[in-house]
Amino acid sequence: GLLAVPRAALARTTAGFAVTAIAIYLPLHHWWPSGMSFVYAQNARGLQIEAVAALPYSWWNLGPGSVTTGYQFGAIEILASGVSHIATGLTIASLSVVVTLVVLRLCGRLESASSADVLLTAVLTLMCTSKVLSPQYNLWIVGLMAACAIQPHPTFPTVVRLLAISTVCGHLLYPWLYIPFQQGAALAVMVHTVRIVTLVSATILMWRSVLNARPTHRASPAL
Repeated sequence: GLLAVPRAALARTTAGFAVTAIAIYLPLHHWWPSGMSFVYAQNARGLQIEAVAALPYSWWNLGPGSVTTGYQFGAIEILASGVSHIATGLTIASLSVVVTLVVLRLCGRLESASSADVLLTAVLTLMCTSKVLSPQYNLWIVGLMAACAIQPHPTFPTVVRLLAISTVCGHLLYPWLYIPFQQGAALAVMVHTVRIVTLVSATILMWRSVLNARPTHRASPAL
């Protein structure tokens, strides 16, 4: 959320956020030491079969190969050589996205884009670089799209259509096509492919929008 704050107010907002977070975390940690364990456990996650980076495995499972999967950390993950390196790479990519957006914000490259557009771009990109891509993640972007619709950019209707298709495919995949998807069934893999392609396409369009945004000039009130 801090990435959506204009540069002029970023330092003050960040300081307020840090103070609030510490004020909440310290008493919680004292009262419930293991309360944040779910955050630390994310580092041990592997590559979920639904993740964007797992799409090549799905196609390999559909074609000549066979991909082994297993239930770990509340999700079905791919169990294959090299997956741990991919998972590590995705973590680095997610951190790089955040750092890139911070640099762009500090350099003033995002000042002409709306806060909602910047935040939607950040969330979509983190979804694309995530090791997990559960269908409920789409709930995050519904509210953000509603905020973006207040001051839509020219390509926003296309973004909405792409994300709507991605969301529908995600909910078709789970629960109805999830087991066939694990087994490499053609229909399930194609639905998943459409889900991923539309999500990535929408993310690219949002990046183009926030980087190419122009200042909005308001007419001066008549005297």
